[in-house]
Amino acid sequence: EVREAKSGRVAGTASARLSAAAKQTLDLEVPIADCRWWSPEDPFLYQLTARTRGDEFETRFGMRTFKFDPATGRAVLNGKPYLMRGSNITLYRFFEDPQRGTLPWNEEWVRTLHRRMKDMHWNCLRYCIGFPPEFWYRIADEEGILIQDEFPIWNMERGKAAEYDVNSLAAEYREWMQERWNHPCVVIWDACNETRSPDIAKAFAKVRALDLSNRPWDNGWQPPQDPGDCFESHPYHFIDPQFKLSGLAQADPAKAGNVSRDDGKHAVVINEYGWLWLNRDGTPTTLTKELYHNLLGAESTTDERRRLYARYLAAETEFWRCHRKAAAVMHFTALGYSRPDGQTSDHWTDVVKLIWEPEFYHYVRDAFAPVGVMIDAWAAEYPAGKRQEFPVVVINDLSGIWHGEVRFRLLHDGKTVAVKTQPCSVPSLGDAKLSFSIELPATAGNYQVEAALVKPGTETPCSLRDFTTLAEDKSKE
Repeated sequence: EVREAKSGRVAGTASARLSAAAKQTLDLEVPIADCRWWSPEDPFLYQLTARTRGDEFETRFGMRTFKFDPATGRAVLNGKPYLMRGSNITLYRFFEDPQRGTLPWNEEWVRTLHRRMKDMHWNCLRYCIGFPPEFWYRIADEEGILIQDEFPIWNMERGKAAEYDVNSLAAEYREWMQERWNHPCVVIWDACNETRSPDIAKAFAKVRALDLSNRPWDNGWQPPQDPGDCFESHPYHFIDPQFKLSGLAQADPAKAGNVSRDDGKHAVVINEYGWLWLNRDGTPTTLTKELYHNLLGAESTTDERRRLYARYLAAETEFWRCHRKAAAVMHFTALGYSRPDGQTSDHWTDVVKLIWEPEFYHYVRDAFAPVGVMIDAWAAEYPAGKRQEFPVVVINDLSGIWHGEVRFRLLHDGKTVAVKTQPCSVPSLGDAKLSFSIELPATAGNYQVEAALVKPGTETPCSLRDFTTLAEDKSKE
């Protein structure tokens, strides 16, 4: 018997007669009247009850299909292209957090956490480096979040491939799949994190046919196995402490990270990027001390570091999203630990009350807006008194055409120096490219340009670039 989970309305029934055998398998097809698809926008669930005269079993499920299209490099949800925007939850790191307490087992806190994620315009998460409790998946089903579920293997040993017992690993994969496969939120089986081992693909090849939903697999740093599998990318620009934001002008929009460039035959999932981590108190982590020293100097303040982190992470998010080379853009990380000897961290000022750091919420949330904007200009300096072209890209992740206006402003000390507007229409799941020509002031100084999407009755996401204008050096004439 299939019922709608919330209303209890019967949606379909089927029955079959058992034989006298001690053990048998039955396959039943249950027609569902007015079947309703599950999606992040409409997380509709059904309840299945299977019963005999002496026993009963219940489970929940959602009706949905999910795959990656090798031809377009995009995810396809319920038969339609779907752009994935999201982040990561590293719960086993949060287990090491001094403020953890019983929070991971507090259903109200976990539900609020997932709602905070959706408020960031995220429709997907990777449960990374360790499985959360089972009820987290139930909440993701109910709140509507696509989950890349990562099996806890992480072996970054250099110089040789990791070795595993294929049959033992296949048995563990089988049990993992059986625990998860009725959850519509789980859309990607992630076999490992950043690991090189041919044994992993051999193991999941033994069990992938058990999944009647035929979910795609992520094979870590090894090549994808099937045409519908995805290619994992961790493009950490700022792993180089000398990197500057201006370097994005020459950056590869499809860079894969610690493995070779993708082969162009599989969807790319960027499920880690950034490398700008700050602890919750605003201090650099062990991995970012040199980076912030190079970017802001030895005497930077907490406010300066938080603002730079948010602005740079927003710019990188715009870069990955607006170049449209990735099926998913998922930043690292939305929940982790915060400790003096930690390597990464998250963005909460109060993790118990789930209050985002304000600069992060303001700038990075804009960068993940379904209809987003990017100023595709990265130079740190321009000549004063010259006319400058600023390319602008507008993207639309929605299913309908977006009509609105792009407002472009030149700012100095927060005051508008010049402003221009252009009408803009962006097709469904497409992009539009504009250009604004601005004559820069003859006075040398620090300036900012802002591109904003303006449409009555909606939010106004912005893209910002800071730069310095330099006066012409007459002594060189």
